[in-house]
Amino acid sequence: MVTNELEIEIAAEQQTVWEIMTDYQRYSEWSPARKVTLERESQKDANKNKGMSADEAGDKNSDKNGLGAIRVFHAGVKVREEVIGWNPPNEMTYHLLSNWPLKNYEATMTLAPHGKTTTLTWKSKWNRRLPAFISKLPERIMKKSLVKFAEGIKKAAEEEV
Repeated sequence: MVTNELEIEIAAEQQTVWEIMTDYQRYSEWSPARKVTLERESQKDANKNKGMSADEAGDKNSDKNGLGAIRVFHAGVKVREEVIGWNPPNEMTYHLLSNWPLKNYEATMTLAPHGKTTTLTWKSKWNRRLPAFISKLPERIMKKSLVKFAEGIKKAAEEEV
């Protein structure tokens, strides 16, 4: 298992950062994707399987970008990801559905408010699909991409302040 963690301070309130990092329509503002589409909206009653009624789930599934949503990034190749954890405005977890050199990729983005600033922590993990000496390049690309994405979220959020 390979892991990666990054942390970035953002001079914006938590709700602003949350809206930017979870709204698929805004992803092209901070990612290299030309566009991002929703293949499937949040599954309104997805929490029923976790012992939680739709009413108990409350805001956790009120957003089309939430639990169960599948987003498609159009950036030369199509990259599909599914939201598998949704706790507004604190945490979102997703995993890749696309066939990448990284197997079982999963990431959690956590926001911690500090008054008018927010810390974004982005933890990801994956298994190597290829031998280590071949996997190093895609792993470096993924790690650099996450840094660029986090910096893009920071820039977009701070421009709204």
